[in-house]
Amino acid sequence: MEFDIGRARSTTVRDRIRHVAIEILERHPEGVRYSELVRMIMEADPTFNLHTVSGYIADPEQTFPGTVYRPSRGVFRLVAFQSPQESAEGHGAAPAEMDGDRAVELEPALDADWVQIGLTAAAILAAMLLVGLATGYLVWAGMGA
Repeated sequence: MEFDIGRARSTTVRDRIRHVAIEILERHPEGVRYSELVRMIMEADPTFNLHTVSGYIADPEQTFPGTVYRPSRGVFRLVAFQSPQESAEGHGAAPAEMDGDRAVELEPALDADWVQIGLTAAAILAAMLLVGLATGYLVWAGMGA
């Protein structure tokens, strides 16, 4: 597979990665999985550092604002190929988390009670730490009293 990376040679590495990624996605209207996109970018220009490529394209909303979206977990697709139904629903599927070997859809909103409990616990721990540091009652492991 040939990609025209010559015209992007004088730009930054990130610009070149973005350019190659968009060219690849233009040739795949169905979308490309993250790992395949990384592999194709590396094949297009082996001078790229693998970690730079994978880290840079991991967040398409930041790297390709308004150009690339995720129709489902791990799949990148150009907004130009987005269906009207996907546009009406937002940019794609709801986020999912892994539960064993299968993906489980997350609740659309956080439970406010759990957020409040978490914040309260964090505040109590922070206060205890500050009081311990200020009064000298905090004893570090192995340092004795």
